[in-house]
Amino acid sequence: MEYLDSTIKEDKELVKIAVNNDASAIQYAAKELLTDKEFLLSMNRFTLTDVPKKVFGNAEFIKQIIERIYQNYLITESGLDTDESELIKEIFKKIPLDKDTLVKLLMISDDFTSEIPKELQSDLEIAKILLAKDVSNLENIPAAI
Repeated sequence: MEYLDSTIKEDKELVKIAVNNDASAIQYAAKELLTDKEFLLSMNRFTLTDVPKKVFGNAEFIKQIIERIYQNYLITESGLDTDESELIKEIFKKIPLDKDTLVKLLMISDDFTSEIPKELQSDLEIAKILLAKDVSNLENIPAAI
């Protein structure tokens, strides 16, 4: 995608094909596509860190993206890379995520144990997930769990 003509980078179907082959190919898509939430949600998977951060200002959109990642994880068991986890942690600070979204993130990666909000720190469902996953970074789990 990097070296292709701009008209190809603007074509939704061609970009989808490229991204299905390599999730990081999204970085070469036309800027208009990178901010088109409907288009982004239409893809199975793409590298989150290659999308402009301003797209992540909407809580509902974030929930939908995390749901996509979670569904993909259930099928492929491929989670998030470190940069994507860091981006989601950044989003956490700006947009509070509900319990269901947090549970999905914890299922995907134990990178989010330190992000459990105070009101969910004594939640039994979350504690069960963490224990079932045999979380390796238990020191990051708030003491209340």
